Amino acid sequence: KWITNAASRKDVHRLRSVHQLLVTSVATVRADNPLYTVRHGAEELGLADIRNPDVIILKSESDLTDAERQSLNIFQFNNIQK
Repeated sequence: KWITNAASRKDVHRLRSVHQLLVTSVATVRADNPLYTVRHGAEELGLADIRNPDVIILKSESDLTDAERQSLNIFQFNNIQK
């Protein structure tokens, strides 16, 4: 069940394509199993081309499982202090 309408979901895909990096949390990845890909064509989004963003997942001490890593371009930064 969606909490947004089709136009706002399309805007999200356009924003994903025009930004190089997306930041999320490990809690979001585990709760939602999100696909951070652009799932509309360039013409439909009014863009010259489309590109999937790279993803940074903020986490505390636990690591992601192999299943959570699937289909994401993940940069891991270890030992980042608060």
